[in-house]
Amino acid sequence: MKLTESPSKTTDTTDSIKSDCPNGGIQSITNSSICYSFVTKASEFIEAETSCQSSGGHLASISDGFTNVRLAQYAKKTLIGATDFWIGGQDLGQKGHWVWTDGANFTFSNWATEQPLELPGFDCLGLTTAEGFWYTYDCFKLKPYVCEIPPTAPLPTAGT
Repeated sequence: MKLTESPSKTTDTTDSIKSDCPNGGIQSITNSSICYSFVTKASEFIEAETSCQSSGGHLASISDGFTNVRLAQYAKKTLIGATDFWIGGQDLGQKGHWVWTDGANFTFSNWATEQPLELPGFDCLGLTTAEGFWYTYDCFKLKPYVCEIPPTAPLPTAGT
């Protein structure tokens, strides 16, 4: 991937795809009004969602296999040392009823074998960088995360 940077934007020129996302983010292939911002500061799930909301977005929702693989592979390059990261799936409202924090329909999943776990407290969704599988985790675990934000949004800041 060839990136050219200005103070606030990154232009991705790989395969002639132009991205107007905040620095370090990547643009959705399927929806040009969505950028994915990768936040390295490990945070609890709710703190991560609050940080994404401060940038006008939410934790990432995933509606297809291509996006799932793209986020996992890009996270592997940018969230150095992380084995997984938060995305916006959760079943905090009703155990076993998974929803996205942005309200999008849960139409795609990539659960690992024997997932999702229905253990108490394992209500938040993480995506692994190695194989792109989904696992349920304790929402109080500290993990880096990926926000889904508009191209004009300020970068998420953890702890806000």
